[in-house]
Amino acid sequence: MAEKKKILLIYPPSPVMNREDRCQQPVKDLLVIPPLPPTDLMYMAAVAEEIGLEAKIADYSLDEAKSKK
Repeated sequence: MAEKKKILLIYPPSPVMNREDRCQQPVKDLLVIPPLPPTDLMYMAAVAEEIGLEAKIADYSLDEAKSKK
C-alpha cells in the first residue's frame, strides 16, 4: 500500500493589529483580545484528511509574542 501524501498548512507570524472601522494600528501598549486559532486552516486540514491526506498545521502566529517575554 502506498504511503499517505502529506500536506502542511502554515499560519504565518504577523504583527498584532487593532482594527477600528477601516483603520489599523499597531497594538503596542494597547490591551487586545488574543488572536483566535486558525479555524480556516483547521477546516482545510479536516477536508484534506477526509480525502486521504495526512494534514498538519504549523501555527507561527504567536511566535513573536513568545519571544518577547
